[in-house]
Amino acid sequence: MRDTVSIATLRRYVRTPKAQFAVVLLLLTIVAASATGWVLVLPTLLGAIGVAMLLDALVMWRRDSHWSFPDGAMLTAWIVALIVSPYEPWYVAAVTAAVGVASKYLWRVKRANVLNPAAFALVATFYVFDTGQSWWGALPELPLAWTVVLFATGVYTAI
Repeated sequence: MRDTVSIATLRRYVRTPKAQFAVVLLLLTIVAASATGWVLVLPTLLGAIGVAMLLDALVMWRRDSHWSFPDGAMLTAWIVALIVSPYEPWYVAAVTAAVGVASKYLWRVKRANVLNPAAFALVATFYVFDTGQSWWGALPELPLAWTVVLFATGVYTAI
C-alpha cells in the first residue's frame, strides 16, 4: 500500500515541467478570468478539469491498479477551458476535455501521444457542438500591456 504524500514527494513534483506549467496556467487564468468574469469562466474551468481528472484517474487506476494524480488530464482540460468560449455551456468544455483524455489512450506510440490531446479534442468537438473558441485565456480582452505577461509565461514555458 502506498504511503500518503510526503513533503519530499510534493517538493519533487513542484519541480516537474507539468507542475510548473500548471503554475503558468494558474497565473494566466487569474489574470484572464478577472477580466472576463469569474462567474462566466468558473463553471467551464471546473467542469472541464473535474471531468477530465476523474476520467483519467479511473483509467489509470484500472490500468495500473493504484491511484495516481491525473496531472496530464488536468493540463489538457485547463488548456481546453482557456480556449473554449466562456459563453458555451459548461458541459461543452467538459466533453471536449474528456475527448482529449480519451485520445491519449486511443492514439499512442509506446509512451507518447500521437496527437496533442487538447488540440485534437478542440477540433473534434467543434464539429459536434459548433463551439465558439474565444481563447479568453490568451488575455484578448485586456490592454496590450498585458501581452507582456502572456509573452513572459510563454518564454518561461518554452525554455
